[in-house]
Amino acid sequence: MVLFIGEVKLDEIPTDSGQLFHLAPHLQESGRQFAKIIPKKVSPIGLLYVSQREFAISSPHDKNINILGTDDCTTCLAIVLRHSLTGVTAIGHLESVCVEGVSLIIQRLQETSCGYSGFYDEGPFQMHLVGSFSDCRGYSEELIYSLLHYIHKLPVKIELVTACVGVANTGTKSGSVVPWPNIYGVGVNLKTGDIFPATFDEKGPDIPLRGARIFTGSHCVRCKLDSLSLFFFIQVLSKSAKLNQRRIFC
Repeated sequence: MVLFIGEVKLDEIPTDSGQLFHLAPHLQESGRQFAKIIPKKVSPIGLLYVSQREFAISSPHDKNINILGTDDCTTCLAIVLRHSLTGVTAIGHLESVCVEGVSLIIQRLQETSCGYSGFYDEGPFQMHLVGSFSDCRGYSEELIYSLLHYIHKLPVKIELVTACVGVANTGTKSGSVVPWPNIYGVGVNLKTGDIFPATFDEKGPDIPLRGARIFTGSHCVRCKLDSLSLFFFIQVLSKSAKLNQRRIFC
């Protein structure tokens, strides 16, 4: 399959956000409007927060979680994928070193959808991208292109619905001409599928432990929640550099 915008499939992947919005001006306009929404401060009750190089998957049937969210997406990218039939939703926080982790996210999304619907299919999936402002060094544009290029090769149908990235998510700080992200956090309501700009005061549990994995050089994207078993998994490196797991009840 290939990447779709509406019912139109993309034969070639745009090289940057400017070219993407040239092909689909409505995405730029909707992205700019999204960036103007005042971010909602999300309560920790019913929240599952993911940090860098993590993803989480849950469904509208989850009795413990209502909101999936992430923030601090400046040159990073928040990706939200939702199965259009089951409503099973994933959120990930990606960097350029872990773009290939999207295939794992989609695989887990399909498996979780199968757990609720009893059948395994290839989508379609709706995709929302938030973050990755147009920084001076071009890191964000490189990430946007790498992600779209990788998704374009996957054997699933994915529809790009929201693109609050690149030039659509770039402004300046007050009194400065330096480019700055308009928003860098997003939440998704599991019951409705609605996405919204968001901020989070509570980002636990075990943020220092989860963040330590990044400084060990791990480039993998890790799953934070097994929504069917309701266990929270954190993969960590021990002193012997072997991969261990901690398990916490949600």
